[in-house]
Amino acid sequence: ENSFDFLKNRLHFSSLTDDDCNVSSMAMGYFTKGVSLTELTSSYQMFGNGGTYYNPKFYKRVLDSDGKVIIESENISEKIINSDDAWIMNRMLFYNVEMPDGLGFSAKLDNGSEAIGKTGTVDNESGADTDKLFVGGTPEYLSAVWIGFDSRGSSINDMKYNSPSLIWKNIMEKISEKNQKFEPDKSVAEIEYCKKTGQRASEKCPETETGYYKPDTVPPKCNIH
Repeated sequence: ENSFDFLKNRLHFSSLTDDDCNVSSMAMGYFTKGVSLTELTSSYQMFGNGGTYYNPKFYKRVLDSDGKVIIESENISEKIINSDDAWIMNRMLFYNVEMPDGLGFSAKLDNGSEAIGKTGTVDNESGADTDKLFVGGTPEYLSAVWIGFDSRGSSINDMKYNSPSLIWKNIMEKISEKNQKFEPDKSVAEIEYCKKTGQRASEKCPETETGYYKPDTVPPKCNIH
């Protein structure tokens, strides 16, 4: 119920129905009426800006023939998750793009700028892919690419899984500045951990990875190596 409330009232998913308050399907992002690409993309803002949601806008202002502002879009923002949670999630999405074994690796930019992102696939009752998506962001921009048909009965199985990621990359490399990095949350500790135990790595641990921890969740030192 808390997750459903967060999606509906904090991320403003407008297509949700009471039937969507189902733990298993909601965790996979399967909703009765789906979700618009605008609302899906907007939900990723918080992972790149420290946890703040801004209402999506299609225009800034409307001017008359004399250049006078007659309509101006209101910028509404709300802090919806803590900045440390946002940064930890940012790093998870970053490594999904940065590492060769990540499903979003095709979106990795060649201009030195960091990118975060998540792939997505939707299938129909027969198991055929009907939609392929990628939502991604840089320190400057956030966008999404969707490939599919108006009719969900049409299959796109012959389309490569990473096609949306490649399209996203081609666009972002043309508009993004070089060597842009996300601003880290200074309260989050960046620590090497042992891949076998999950504990804080010692100098004897043979395989380690980088983890990101809140101060009260830093693991103890590895007690095996």
